[in-house]
Amino acid sequence: MNEKSFKPEVIFTPQTHGRDAPIKVAAYIRVSTDASDQENSYEAQEKYFNAMLSRNNKWISAGIYSDYGISGTSEKGRTGFRRIMRHCSEGRIDRIICKSISRFARNTQDFITALDTLRDNNISILFEKENIDTANASNSFILTALGAFAQEESRSISENVRLGIRHRCVSGIASYRHIYGYSCEPRKKPEIVKEEAEVVRLIFSEVAAGKAYIDIARRLNTEKIPPPEPIYTKKHRKTKHDLPASKGELKYSINIGWTARSISNIIKLERYTGDVFLQKSYVADYITHKNVKNRGELPGYIIRNNHPAIIERELFERVQRIRNTKSQRYSTKGRPADYPLSRLIVCPECGRFYTVRRYKERTIWFCPTSALNNGISACRAEEVYEEDVIKMCAAAFIKRFVYARADGSVYEAEGIIGRITAELEGVMKADNIERDCYFLYGKRDKETDKLIRHIEGYREELEERAPHISRAVMWLKELSAKNGGIKELITGFSGEHLKAFILSLSIKNKTEYCFHWFDDTVTTTDTACLNGLFF
Repeated sequence: MNEKSFKPEVIFTPQTHGRDAPIKVAAYIRVSTDASDQENSYEAQEKYFNAMLSRNNKWISAGIYSDYGISGTSEKGRTGFRRIMRHCSEGRIDRIICKSISRFARNTQDFITALDTLRDNNISILFEKENIDTANASNSFILTALGAFAQEESRSISENVRLGIRHRCVSGIASYRHIYGYSCEPRKKPEIVKEEAEVVRLIFSEVAAGKAYIDIARRLNTEKIPPPEPIYTKKHRKTKHDLPASKGELKYSINIGWTARSISNIIKLERYTGDVFLQKSYVADYITHKNVKNRGELPGYIIRNNHPAIIERELFERVQRIRNTKSQRYSTKGRPADYPLSRLIVCPECGRFYTVRRYKERTIWFCPTSALNNGISACRAEEVYEEDVIKMCAAAFIKRFVYARADGSVYEAEGIIGRITAELEGVMKADNIERDCYFLYGKRDKETDKLIRHIEGYREELEERAPHISRAVMWLKELSAKNGGIKELITGFSGEHLKAFILSLSIKNKTEYCFHWFDDTVTTTDTACLNGLFF
């Protein structure tokens, strides 16, 4: 062959999901709670994106990922955002559609990190408002600049809000919220509610006389005096009324009456003297939105005689000295220890998470509602020893995942660890909740709405457990590589990897436990399962 006549041939190989092949497209929605206009409402965007995903025959819907009432300045807490990024990394999505950059992220660092993740996985994103598509490489610089502008806009809004609050404080303009003892009408100063004001005076006088908070609460409950409206019912009114309480929250139907905490909350309010103390706390960081107590970092403002007083200032000051003494006596330093069972045991009666205490070198788990001792038997859940709970968890694990002989003793079956690993990985790979909900949205009725609520609740729990599951999969593979046995498997499961397998645990009584597993199945185990085990 004549070398001068040789010409190299350039062959172009298109991407796997080219023009003719359908691509997996997802939409992302984030709506703030104060977005009341129709265009920005969650329902409007959901309807809009559902129609968009369904009318393009070259698209396969990957579902709608959403965060409702959550700030976009930080990735923390945004379950929908974290899920869509995880699914992008797992290859489930080829393209994302979002209304605007500010809806996607208002933190430049999170924004750039997200774009890098999408770029590394060959995923494009379209921002409709700005009409910018990352499929066009020339948009990279523009996107980075706009992401910085979005963060600056968020910082500017936060600063304007802070200046507005400061101006109202300096001008002596107080905001009003409903507190026990007063009625609060819009644009009017609080007025005294006579019956509630008598209760407030009684509480202050009893504390000043040296009575314990719980004894005061017990007296008020005995006299059947209605307590202040709990915070969780106020939260419930602001949400959809047919939704149940979140996991770990007190059920809406439970009335716990007066408690030591409600007494403590009342006696610390200077508003009962007719005064208002402004700027007790402030938002330290516009990105995290963390509200911190003002310990002198910013000036505080007191408005004297702002509204009718219920108690005298001298009595209030005397009670504050008593309250501060008690606070120092009973305060606990540092964060509470994190146990494998923390935020895992849910009370079947009232819905709250069990809490823990130590007694004679033993760890005891109990429902805080059942331990109120305030004269109202709102919950009758039993307390349990931690070692008994761990044994029941291990028994349930063996019953669910490990084969047993007829006599109940455990044997090591080949492939058990591999099978459990495959189940954990399979749940994460088959996690198509948004896509499944997309098909359910088309036929909304009472039963479908109930199913969607259940699925969305499971979505929150599964995403919360995702890091635990990833670590458990790595542990199982290491265990399998070194030919670990069943006892080693049970020991690891019962310790640091417990939360990878169990979403929640309900203790019906000391002999019967109900387990909600990572794959959304529920099983019940009783103490009979403990017979023949190797504990």
